[in-house]
Amino acid sequence: MDDKRAIVLHALSVTGSAFVLHYLWENMQCPRFFIHPGGNAGQSAMVLATLGDVAMTWIVQGLVATVSKRWLWLLGPWHFQQWALLLVAALVLSFLVQSWALATSRWAYTVINPRVPGMSISALPVAQMLLLFPLTFGLSRKIVQLASNSNIIAGP
Repeated sequence: MDDKRAIVLHALSVTGSAFVLHYLWENMQCPRFFIHPGGNAGQSAMVLATLGDVAMTWIVQGLVATVSKRWLWLLGPWHFQQWALLLVAALVLSFLVQSWALATSRWAYTVINPRVPGMSISALPVAQMLLLFPLTFGLSRKIVQLASNSNIIAGP
């Protein structure tokens, strides 16, 4: 597979995987654990939240690619530095987004929402980013590898 095809497939697989995984997570967690002003927790709110999650996934992609000095870093061996950056970015982004959302009354938490011990933010979005960022990149890696080994996108 040439670089252009790999980059396009990478972009599609990261975006698609992130969207599906985060959309499922948002729909499972939000109705039980979050309170939206005016009851606005419908599908449009879930799609908007998911698009924000996809944007954060691409921020992490850019950070890890910069440190790795390779845009398609997920196709090579994964090193400690990449894992560490990915997980630190997940923590920082989840804390920043939640702090902002709470401060601007974008959402509040139900009484059953688990909190990060000693903090006012929910543990669920933290877990979401810590789990779904690596899962998204791992799934995307498999998709690109499978496609490169098949005739589906093989060039002439």
